[in-house]
Amino acid sequence: MTGRRAMAASFLLFIIFFAAIEAVMTIAGAPAIRPELLITEIDPVLLSRNRSNLSLVTFPRNVRVSTNRDGFRGPEIDETKPAGTYRIVAMGDSATFGYGVGDDETFCARLQLRLNGDSGLARLRYEVINAGVIGYTTVQGLRVLKRTILRLKPDCLVVSYAINDATLSWGQYYFPGKRMSEIPGLSPSAVWLRNLLFNNSRVCRWALMKILLERRAVLDERCDDKIVNDTIRRVPPDEYMGNLAEFARIARDNGIAVAYLPMPVRIRASIYPDYEPDTAIRDRESSLAVVRTVVKGIKGTKDRKILSMMHYFLGGQYVYLGNLRKALDAYMTAVKYSDGRREYRWQNCEYCELMLKAAEKEKVILRNILPTFCLRELTDNPSDLYEDFYHPGPLGHEIIAHELHGVIGDLVRARKAGKKSALAAGR
Repeated sequence: MTGRRAMAASFLLFIIFFAAIEAVMTIAGAPAIRPELLITEIDPVLLSRNRSNLSLVTFPRNVRVSTNRDGFRGPEIDETKPAGTYRIVAMGDSATFGYGVGDDETFCARLQLRLNGDSGLARLRYEVINAGVIGYTTVQGLRVLKRTILRLKPDCLVVSYAINDATLSWGQYYFPGKRMSEIPGLSPSAVWLRNLLFNNSRVCRWALMKILLERRAVLDERCDDKIVNDTIRRVPPDEYMGNLAEFARIARDNGIAVAYLPMPVRIRASIYPDYEPDTAIRDRESSLAVVRTVVKGIKGTKDRKILSMMHYFLGGQYVYLGNLRKALDAYMTAVKYSDGRREYRWQNCEYCELMLKAAEKEKVILRNILPTFCLRELTDNPSDLYEDFYHPGPLGHEIIAHELHGVIGDLVRARKAGKKSALAAGR
């Protein structure tokens, strides 16, 4: 009995000590952590998912982020689609979810407003469901499509995955060296306990984050440019192409229109390796002379890294000279020769190229918005075009909504024309 009483007393003291620390941290304020870590939680099959019925304000712009009971960003959606409704589901990662922007600033919210305000499409009511999840790949997207999205009976599917498929990211660090499709399921009881502690306790959140960050630091030391290649990408190129084809196949089998949407990323950054030509650049004439020298030098260069740097340098010169089309071509060629190194933006562009190939092969509609974003970046570069290097800002989401508005309009008109043709054939 004495031993049991001692254990009970020790447990009670631990609870009191834990509660005291929790109270102190609550009064002092929680440690600052990345806001997306409060938006998502662990899932035994998908590795992560959006928390349901969430409402919080994220920094640095203090924007509102809310989810419904299914974890989709935005208001509740009736599982039974109302008559006369054209339902669109946008599937993707943090760019689709709207990292850094408010609920009403996402391209899904703005697209819905545009469609319902279009008098030419007024015979239908439009719903745009934001099924984006921070950190998701095509592997997780396919699982969500089969498990959740199909029961919502969408009329159109917008698929937008690239950057997480191409790179190592947080989810990968739990299973270093494994591809997404090889990662085993997690223990449901362990997942439940982790989510309970992380979502409700500042102390546990701090402890779990500290352990995870220390583990990531150790793994980062092992991951240099020599080993960051297709063997440890979350979803290697061939598997990525296969997953995009699977999205198209499932959509066709269920009578759903599908469109691919490759997300844009910034193409200019000071962290890109410098290329220093011999000729000094002082004015327009000297810039033209340097361009001619570099273009000539490119013809005799075989080193891909040097070629990438030379084309990137040319991009800057073409911007200075006012030739934005050549600047865009030069930057994209720099990406091509970069071999998709660890820099997220280059890897994203590489996989967007794969998406273009998949769209052509599967005969899927694709709206390539990268040139539009790049030209805006090369001209006035508005501060709200991007939130960071690879997340669109409020203006970026508005541009995406504008581009998709045309795609959806075409799909709706094609469906109406198809129905009329079918009726005519039936007569």
